[in-house]
Amino acid sequence: MAVDASPTPTEAELLRQFSQAVSLHGAGQVAAAAAIYEQILARIPNHPKVCDLYGTALFQLGAPALGRPYVARALAQKPGLALTWNHLGVIDQALKNNTAASNAFRCAAIIEPSNAEPYINLAALVDAETLTAAGLRLNSFALVLAPHSPEAILRQGILLQIGGDSEAAMPILSSCWQRQPGNAEIAMHLGRCLIAQGHADRSRQVLRTGIICSPNSVELATSLLNRKTDGDVTSSDIAWAKFATILSPGHPQTWVSRSATYVNSGKPEAALAASIRAILLQPNDSRNLHNFIMGINTTHSTDLARQVIAWALILAPDDDEVKLFLSDIEFRTGDQRYAWQLWEHRGTRVLSQLQRLNMPPFWSGSGDPGNLLVIAEQGVGDEIVFLSCLPELLEQVSTPPVIEVDQRLVTMVKRSFPEVEVIPRQIVHTADGGGYFDYQSITRSAAIDQAFFCGSLPWLRSRRTIAPLDRVGFLRPDPEQVTHWQDWLHSLGPNHKVGVTLRTAKMSLYRAQNHCRLEDVIKLLQQPGCDFINLMPVNRADDAAMIAAGVTVLRPPGLDPWNDLEGLVALMAALDVVISARTANCAFAAAVGVPTIRLAQGFMHLRDDRDYFFANCVPVLGRNERFNGPRVGALAHQILIDMLAEMGPSQSTDRAPSRSPI
Repeated sequence: MAVDASPTPTEAELLRQFSQAVSLHGAGQVAAAAAIYEQILARIPNHPKVCDLYGTALFQLGAPALGRPYVARALAQKPGLALTWNHLGVIDQALKNNTAASNAFRCAAIIEPSNAEPYINLAALVDAETLTAAGLRLNSFALVLAPHSPEAILRQGILLQIGGDSEAAMPILSSCWQRQPGNAEIAMHLGRCLIAQGHADRSRQVLRTGIICSPNSVELATSLLNRKTDGDVTSSDIAWAKFATILSPGHPQTWVSRSATYVNSGKPEAALAASIRAILLQPNDSRNLHNFIMGINTTHSTDLARQVIAWALILAPDDDEVKLFLSDIEFRTGDQRYAWQLWEHRGTRVLSQLQRLNMPPFWSGSGDPGNLLVIAEQGVGDEIVFLSCLPELLEQVSTPPVIEVDQRLVTMVKRSFPEVEVIPRQIVHTADGGGYFDYQSITRSAAIDQAFFCGSLPWLRSRRTIAPLDRVGFLRPDPEQVTHWQDWLHSLGPNHKVGVTLRTAKMSLYRAQNHCRLEDVIKLLQQPGCDFINLMPVNRADDAAMIAAGVTVLRPPGLDPWNDLEGLVALMAALDVVISARTANCAFAAAVGVPTIRLAQGFMHLRDDRDYFFANCVPVLGRNERFNGPRVGALAHQILIDMLAEMGPSQSTDRAPSRSPI
């Protein structure tokens, strides 16, 4: 503030007031400073320095719209103030005017190129989806100017995390968190970084600490509830989801996250209620629409689901996930040809699972594709289900295709379809435990012309007919291993041999709502005249529970049901019956041709009386029937009794039984 060498008393008083205000401002007493700035501006309304500081103080007090005209007035009087341009940019950013903010920060950088702050602020404006690299360049320049700037260091860690480089971001964000353990922004990005690195418990700890320190941070609450983990939702997560909605009951994202938490914890009714609250607050949020439809779908309210999906498609006509939900409804009760058309919208979901590089052009399903690559897309059970439709593709193409499958399936798929080339999934594994698909090598070596998703094989067949497949046992096990297991089973004695899979290997609360509990199938597993064979990967808790319940389920000696799929399929081929939950084992048993009782609806809910893909697979529930564990256990027991009666007495043997429980 320019003052003459011999100030008048009035000017001296103004100078004293200004110095007092600046001291208060620097000490964090912003409201007191703003009151004095306002008094000074009543005497000299266009003083650039006072206008700048008053406008900035109003912004700091939560009124950026009131503060902006004062900062703009300062620049109108003196446009060469770099710090003032930076203040204007911060205010414009708070007002969601990123274009104006970017222009202001750039003016500050041009006027004072040695100041790192405008570059840090520009980097913070970066769109995380498209311009992360540009933000890193800007922030790197800021670090050159101010290598020890806490703001620049933090921004570097945040940008690295946003850009997907969690390994590089982790040490930076951890160091920043140690310096500022209550900073909500650090907590949010460090929490996301930790979950990307697989540290779920540590992520929870950081995010919860951040919420305690900044209880009104909706972003922290949603980050805590939206961690990308598989099956680790706990009662504590549900409590935090409720807490977030208590903190911000009018914020739709807290209700969306609460709904998603209920979905993942197997509570569809609660998910539905939370989704309705979120929809009232924000009707067109796609993620909430998905939760809402999933909640309705899980409760099997088909008519209501159809109405909601029609509404969702009006709000989001290009939403592939909503169209997939509609395909599920159509599979159950509607037009199956239309359902298969809708099923093709899953391509967006498939491509988002892992990055796929150097993809060949996609075949439309019409005409001759030339050298075709059939691409793996889901789990091993899904691959087997979809490959049941491969013969129809072989009839249509002139050149046998190349089939990509899980490494564990390569040999048996080649044995089952000797005319095609079978390759393992073209995954490149990275040092951080992740990976991506790269099709460059196979495209060149096999002269691939076009590609086709394995999951599209049923859609291709549906263009000819929607009749269920009648073939039984297309999957060919290794004959020598079948003989090996036949000998072992024969040594057990004259009982019927029944394979059992009660749970998926990767159980979660969401999946558990469609699985029987042990108590639901006790009578089934005590059926006289049967030796029950455990087809599940070893789970000591499950094994102990069976023993405690008085159930004897034999473990095949030397078999690893997770990694040795060749041995597992050969064992299934030697059994009389397989009883399976909705897991890959159900697909293997059905595909190998053994009579199979499915403890759920049929694959993709396509039929009631039998499975659509496998005539030898009997679903316990109707396709639009809600899962009920005790009912499923009772129905499966009766189906087993009927099957055994139809088979007649088992072959007797002179060998003494040799039992090795569990």
